[in-house]
Amino acid sequence: MDKPKLDATDYRFLNDPYEKYKEFRRAGVGWVDVPYATHWVFSHKLVAEVNERKAEFLKPGKDRTGNKSGPFSVANNLKDGLFFMDPERHTEVRGVMNTIFGDAIAGAPELAGKTAKELLGKALMKGQVDVIGEFAGKLASQVFFQLMGVPQDAWDLVDNWVRTALDGHRATMLPQLRAKGGTTTFAMRAYFRSLQEGASKTAPNSILAGMRAATGCPASHVKMDPDEAMNTAVHMALGGYLSTEFLIGTGVYNLLRHPDQWQQLLRDRSLMPQAIDEMLRYDAPFQLADRWVNDKNEKGDAIEAIELGGERLKSGTVIAVVYGSANRDETVFDKPDEFNITRSLRKGADDPTPNLGFGDGVHRCIGESLARPVTAAAIGALLDLAPTARIGEVGPWAADPYFRSLTRLQLLLR
Repeated sequence: MDKPKLDATDYRFLNDPYEKYKEFRRAGVGWVDVPYATHWVFSHKLVAEVNERKAEFLKPGKDRTGNKSGPFSVANNLKDGLFFMDPERHTEVRGVMNTIFGDAIAGAPELAGKTAKELLGKALMKGQVDVIGEFAGKLASQVFFQLMGVPQDAWDLVDNWVRTALDGHRATMLPQLRAKGGTTTFAMRAYFRSLQEGASKTAPNSILAGMRAATGCPASHVKMDPDEAMNTAVHMALGGYLSTEFLIGTGVYNLLRHPDQWQQLLRDRSLMPQAIDEMLRYDAPFQLADRWVNDKNEKGDAIEAIELGGERLKSGTVIAVVYGSANRDETVFDKPDEFNITRSLRKGADDPTPNLGFGDGVHRCIGESLARPVTAAAIGALLDLAPTARIGEVGPWAADPYFRSLTRLQLLLR
């Protein structure tokens, strides 16, 4: 039987990819003709297996992108940041960043709660709010920039850079717009390098200050190389608050589309952690993550291919693990297409949750510990200040299959 085909740029797929995902889960590994990757991995079992086989499926860092010529290939001279590292260097740098990040975000819940109520208070005067552009985006970015150590007068500029760079990720974008995204990334690299240099004076308790203190000799296995710190800062900006914005937007949308779930959370706020788990599972903010098939075995010998799910994958192939599909896998979740905030996803302290909304394994999203309290603050502010909110105008979904977010979500607040 022929495998189902997929046009990942079709607006019908972007609006609701989950039926297509269901078709592909029967195949395990999908050979799909899209401009992003040759193989998409759909089942929960195989997505988890790719994450576990970290020596065979690597992050697509600078030496694995295939971009060996052209103006943007100059970035291949820079060392990868945390988000594109593999063990063992990833393990070392992740340990450093866990400490820096944990210290810097200690006050995040209080900051997020205060900011959320300020933003929503202004919207209440108008009687409506665009959750994406006026609430979730502003809340997530403002909290992140303050913790990061970005000066307030640069917030709008950096936010514009981040969104332009993200637009440049789309392979279907016009070449001149993709070039604009690449150029913007260069600007962010220079800007964050400059901020890191002065962060100890301007924002001594910030993430950037911690990263500046952690830089040292490239030969050191304890400290970060300046290139590593700079690229980590850029990637944290790209993923550090956008994932939270997406999570809040789709979370509010799904809660209000299911009034019984909204009312249940309104009555019992202790369900908030479970509600956020379900938001992540039901509509993962980042739907896909790329991996590169290693061309060497553990001994360093060259190999031609590896096996996954009964299929051979040629070394050097880029694959995509589809978290959005894995989180709807009917072999793992009961009634996976139902939105249910009382669903139990956490098996216990000794068992990892099957929810892959923030990835899994060594590459699980470092920003999860910030995204959860900011999302809780956003939903909590809506429950407190606008308990009768209802959905108004809904804009289209983002035109990039890697991300899951509405471009506009109007709420009527009274």
